[in-house]
Amino acid sequence: MIGYNALEMDEYLDYFNVMSYDFYRGDDSEIQHQASYSETVHALQLWVLHGAPKNKILMGIPAYGVGWIANRCAPGAPVSGPAPAQKLSGEEANAAYFDVSSQCGK
Repeated sequence: MIGYNALEMDEYLDYFNVMSYDFYRGDDSEIQHQASYSETVHALQLWVLHGAPKNKILMGIPAYGVGWIANRCAPGAPVSGPAPAQKLSGEEANAAYFDVSSQCGK
């Protein structure tokens, strides 16, 4: 919240679009959810604590998943790197919605 004055911003904004994802990314050293419930709630509560009205807060949600190369699939497990680039998006570590949905039914 450094650099943001939610009380002052409220005078000029219709909504606060809160990016409540990307808490963890493919270049991190362990497996975690990029938009876990607890991290998301904490991010939204910080805005309220600093003066943003609850009725103006919009929660951003990811339309993609994050992947890693790991020997064990569990939160906190160490990783050896990001997942390979996806076929459609070409992005390492990130699987966009269309990457995931293109695999359905195969």
